[in-house]
Amino acid sequence: MNWFMIAFTAVLFYALVPGVLVRLPPGGSKTVTLAVHAVLFALVLHFTRHIAESYLGREGMATKKEKDEKEKEKEKE
Repeated sequence: MNWFMIAFTAVLFYALVPGVLVRLPPGGSKTVTLAVHAVLFALVLHFTRHIAESYLGREGMATKKEKDEKEKEKEKE
């Protein structure tokens, strides 16, 4: 489990809860406001996840450098 990505998602969720940073649409009903913020959270997470993963790392996914190092170790054996 990648704790940094969990923390990133939790912080993003908190930031996009209605009333923390912004309330969209202003004057909308509770249901509409929650739906708009749910879609906003999903979109922001979708478009920022790959950026966050590049900085925070991917769980179970080796980088190209790590793969190359493993191949070199196998060749030495």
